[in-house]
Amino acid sequence: MSRLPGLHGALLGRLLAVLALAAASLVFLGGPAQACSCAMVPTSRLVEGADQVFTGSVTSVDAPAGTQHRVFTVAVDRAYKGEVSPVMRVATNAQPSACGLDVPEGTPYLFLTTSQGVYAGRGDDASGDDVVFTGSCSGSEPAAKPTLARIEKAIGPGQVAASPSPDHAVRADSDDPDEGLPAWPFIGGVVLIALVAGTITARRTT
Repeated sequence: MSRLPGLHGALLGRLLAVLALAAASLVFLGGPAQACSCAMVPTSRLVEGADQVFTGSVTSVDAPAGTQHRVFTVAVDRAYKGEVSPVMRVATNAQPSACGLDVPEGTPYLFLTTSQGVYAGRGDDASGDDVVFTGSCSGSEPAAKPTLARIEKAIGPGQVAASPSPDHAVRADSDDPDEGLPAWPFIGGVVLIALVAGTITARRTT
């Protein structure tokens, strides 16, 4: 029973990630357009909800045919959490009104991302998937000094990314102090809350 508070915190962080990314997916699937609205969530919760936290610069942007999202190719310079390769592919909604990111090429940026398995509802870390997901309410933002100071206070200094090489990834771990960053949208989350609540109940009973 003593482990439940920590488990609850981790599941709450993951719930926030699923809610935000699933809200964006409603637009990917052609749902009604609405403005993106972000709440204030502590940095520790953003970090818990993210599968990867890293900084880097966009080197190219793709817009796959038949989709409503764009994919950034990011040259990573520092990894703070998760399986982070020297080059990451980060997907986001193409429309800012649907919480999509617009990241100029060459701009140093902080990315908090969720792996494809979580985004697709599989509930795993999906470390083999080559695309991760983010949005304007995920905590991703330009890598200004105050932003990096908050992240490093919450998660530590991270690790410098290695030179790009096949199948290479950096594993970084996180801590859990509290600060605040603009964060997740609470859009269309009733069904998802019920699903995640069921998962929490199932885990507590096992």
